[in-house]
Amino acid sequence: MTEPTRDGGPRLRDIGLALLIALIALILLLQLGDVVKLAGAALYWLPARLGLLDQAQPADVWRHDLQTLPEGLEFSAAGRYAVYTADYDLLMMSMTMRESRDASWLVLTEAATGRRASLQWIERGMRIYDSHLAPGRPVFSVEIPRPGIYTLKATHRPAEIAIVRDYVTGNEGRISAVFVAEVALLLAPFAIYFGWPFLRRSRALDAARRARREEVDAAFRLVRDRHRSRLDDPDAPYRPKK
Repeated sequence: MTEPTRDGGPRLRDIGLALLIALIALILLLQLGDVVKLAGAALYWLPARLGLLDQAQPADVWRHDLQTLPEGLEFSAAGRYAVYTADYDLLMMSMTMRESRDASWLVLTEAATGRRASLQWIERGMRIYDSHLAPGRPVFSVEIPRPGIYTLKATHRPAEIAIVRDYVTGNEGRISAVFVAEVALLLAPFAIYFGWPFLRRSRALDAARRARREEVDAAFRLVRDRHRSRLDDPDAPYRPKK
């Protein structure tokens, strides 16, 4: 006699695996911005080493708490820099000021001349090519005309900002094109490996369908020709129509 089988309900291991997958998915969703920028950092790796793209390095990043800003910030090289933040209130403040064309909450002044550095609002949201070394997304792009010490004044609040060398502003199209080409090259072997058998099966199926269609057409023509030959033959036996 055969032993009775147990009910095939979900086992404890299956439930635990499902909960683990759900937890990982929730963590990835909550950290989606960081995941996207890490993916961009991976795409930056090869083009940066080939000299196709410039990428900010850890030495190009300065993090500051707005409550404890230094008296002077030294820029060792002229060029464009981006100001990042992940603080929700600062992001909302930036959006409101940008829409109302109000003054920004950040002022950079060259200590030697007293001239303000030119700030440019970054109106877009987070992109895959934003630096993963800085939290949040960029809100300003600032042009530093000369290396030297600059004083930084900002809203006094418990929030962190990061200043990063900006190799993105003005180069978004070129970076996107390089990323698309890189992804296409990475996916090409998989497309060939999995796509070629599918293409062969599809072609074989099309050939079989054409052959079957030709057989049906040939059979139809044969029946039609036989019917016409009987109508044209006067010696053919008369068959009354039903």
